[in-house]
Amino acid sequence: MKILFESRDGVYLPEIPAYRNYLQAHYPHIQSDVVLNPDARKRAQYDVLWRFMGLDFSGKERKGQYLVQDYNSLSTPPLAKLKNFIKTICNSTPDQRVFLNGLVQSEFGFRDAVPSYIRDMGVADCFYKAEGRQGVPTPDFDFVYAGKIDRGPEILAFMEHIIKKTDLTFYIIGEVGDEVRKHFQSRGRQIHFSGRVPYEEVPHHLKRGWYGLNLMPVRYPYSMQTATKVLEYCALGLPVVSNRYPWATQFEQEKKGRFYWIEPDFSNITRPLLEGYEYQVPDVRNCRWDSVIRQSGVFNFLQNV
Repeated sequence: MKILFESRDGVYLPEIPAYRNYLQAHYPHIQSDVVLNPDARKRAQYDVLWRFMGLDFSGKERKGQYLVQDYNSLSTPPLAKLKNFIKTICNSTPDQRVFLNGLVQSEFGFRDAVPSYIRDMGVADCFYKAEGRQGVPTPDFDFVYAGKIDRGPEILAFMEHIIKKTDLTFYIIGEVGDEVRKHFQSRGRQIHFSGRVPYEEVPHHLKRGWYGLNLMPVRYPYSMQTATKVLEYCALGLPVVSNRYPWATQFEQEKKGRFYWIEPDFSNITRPLLEGYEYQVPDVRNCRWDSVIRQSGVFNFLQNV
């Protein structure tokens, strides 16, 4: 059997290497490939088509192939809810659907009998191997942040607050635009940038900070989706400093953690308050990719292959 994971241009899909590693470990006789924007001729060579969903009108192209539609996120603005509705009524009918979480599943609201599975985001093993601070020098920065900063003005506003109101330091891991970098580097030495780093080196960079920052736009759909960076912070044992929004508060409660919640005006971002807080880092050992995929059941259809 051959499985084709259909990647999409410009989209970060850590699920794909996680799926392929899982297949190699548990179904070594099954071949899997990744192709960017495959055509009908390429698809015809595979038994299973695994699609990460935008719009999909290609149902008639498949002949006896098993089709999995993976809804790993909600549509993004503008008109996000309308886009979700269009996908719900227009996408071809698959043999199986996969959703990031229950919130995402409910937003699409499919009413047919197609089997559906919840497969949340997972954490790579390299984050667990780096857990703890034994043998690690004292962190260089107060806050660390991994990921994009262009989803809204929140991160930039936080950085301005850091510079104007505090003596705290902030380390951003990943690429940022030249304009942002030059602007903040010209303001002093509180804001630092790593630039692009290999994924397996991200844990090392994160451990250069005391607190993992999660600052998500409190608007649809971002407030409903899993923040992978929070899972990674917790896997490393980093205390989490976050704004309040539905997914974050639900995660903290379910995992019995204790996050430091940021006030909307950043008024509680001060060194004494941060250092005096009793943090509780949730146990996320069951968020390893292998465990997440196994518990989700997304590959149950392979058990008799």
